[in-house]
Amino acid sequence: MFKEGGEDKETYIGVIKRITKTKKKRSTIMKKGLALILAAGLVMGLAGCSSGGSATVGGSEANTTAAAADSSNNAGEEASQGEKVVNIAFTVDMGDMDPFALPTSGRNYLRYSVYDYIAVFSEFGQSWQEMDWGVAKNITQIDEVTYEIEIYDYIKDAIGNHITAEDVAWCVETCKESGNLPRMGKYVDSAEAIDDTTFRLKLKTTAIGAIEYVFAQVCIVDKETYEANKSTMSTTPISSAAYQVKECVSGSYYVLEKNDDYWQTDESAKCYTANQQADKIVYNVVKEPSQVTVSLQTGENDMATVLAQSELSYFMNEDGTEVSGYHVSEKAGGTVNTIHFNCSEGNVFADNQALRQAVLYAFDSQAIVDGVYKGHGEVIHDLATNLCGDYNKEWDQEDYYNYNEETAKQKLEEAGYPGGIDPATGKALKIRLMSDTEHKDAAVIIQSYMIAIGLDCELLIYDNALLSSYVFDPTTFDVLLAYHGSEGYVTAVYDTMFSLNSEGLATKIFTKDDKLQELLEAATNVNTHSPETVEALHDYVYEQAYGAGINVTYSYAASKDTIGIVRHPWGQLIGAACDYTDFK
Repeated sequence: MFKEGGEDKETYIGVIKRITKTKKKRSTIMKKGLALILAAGLVMGLAGCSSGGSATVGGSEANTTAAAADSSNNAGEEASQGEKVVNIAFTVDMGDMDPFALPTSGRNYLRYSVYDYIAVFSEFGQSWQEMDWGVAKNITQIDEVTYEIEIYDYIKDAIGNHITAEDVAWCVETCKESGNLPRMGKYVDSAEAIDDTTFRLKLKTTAIGAIEYVFAQVCIVDKETYEANKSTMSTTPISSAAYQVKECVSGSYYVLEKNDDYWQTDESAKCYTANQQADKIVYNVVKEPSQVTVSLQTGENDMATVLAQSELSYFMNEDGTEVSGYHVSEKAGGTVNTIHFNCSEGNVFADNQALRQAVLYAFDSQAIVDGVYKGHGEVIHDLATNLCGDYNKEWDQEDYYNYNEETAKQKLEEAGYPGGIDPATGKALKIRLMSDTEHKDAAVIIQSYMIAIGLDCELLIYDNALLSSYVFDPTTFDVLLAYHGSEGYVTAVYDTMFSLNSEGLATKIFTKDDKLQELLEAATNVNTHSPETVEALHDYVYEQAYGAGINVTYSYAASKDTIGIVRHPWGQLIGAACDYTDFK
């Protein structure tokens, strides 16, 4: 179903119009208390930071870092008279902050504060017209794949370099060519400047959500500034954003200072991520959950990016109300834990629908929510989150492979493995279940259920780096427990999982299924994307049992009650966007 209040159906099914939107006033998105979640399952791989550096442009140097760090894990920042300094307990390292670097958890918490974008999501399922625009002043859709973006003519970075349409087009192209965001290469054909304030962006695809993805992923920098300071952009990047990284001490703290000369002086046109109510935002790395709690209770930190579920009782009462003096934000997620099968030629699951169904009926998703996440999550009925704009709420009422041990055993018999025994060997059929370390507990639960129906289940648990290299190799696993994030459309997840790879096989399941590709094309194409085509894709994948969603988890952030917590729809707390009106 399409999101109520969103763009009408005609836009999605391909009535090509020339649409020009003038940026209208947007109110800052501030919410206090409880909201809905997102646990971002993103690629881990953190880079270190230097403690200092300098910015060079045209032969001159501008100091971009503060003095060397003290020996503690806290920058010890205290407010001068009238200055608002916010200390945030940061539960991961910063990662590589170069604008074109590989995404990491730390980077994704900071990038909305230290970079501008063409446009930013403020809710799930938004079209580009509905997004909160950043450097974009006007956007004109020329045809199904071509857009002209006019930027403001007074954008400049923190050291005074003017940012033009040529710079923004260069950022798009560089992001595509880096290979760190594979979908950029899949989506973007070209970006080229028309004049100083307008560039033309042409896509390779008519996939729904493609243009929104590009707008929200490309960090904006000045080309000259970047090339002159490339060696320090990974630690103390120089951008046009409302806040700049002034000090970076690896594994210790990161100091962001308000850009007093921020280019966007029109408050009505500011993106919500450029709130600028705090003078300085200090991210203090605190990885131990109990220490996060203590730092909030003692006032060492004013806010925490992530509050562990084990620590919730210190800030939230059993009835769901907040403990006096604190705010807690709960968000339900854009990232879905999923299970899917290796259907490559020769694998036991290839051409055996009943065996795939047996596994899906064999385990209880609610048991995973209760046992692994202590109830802080919910069972899901699709491969994507139910927050997506094209998610059909009626799916939640379906029998989506609800746990049924008897049905699982019946399906095993249909599959040719009665009681889980392989007739050819007389032994239990051995299944290799692969997962990352973060989802090990869920894998253990699924393993116990598979053993209960007679299958011999071997667990293969790897760190993210190894798992990332194995998931595209059909010789490494039989069943994969994974997670998939989405920007707002169900179809984006299906596209990631089932689009054809270079060998002409479905990316994550290694099968050639012409009907699957036909349904995928109809559901993802902006000209034919509709409730009917999305439903057909959902139903077919369900019937074939190629994979299934298991659950989403809830993530939490906490703060003093004088701060209004603001989080990206995908779950990240955005320090630069929070409401510090009452904070002292």
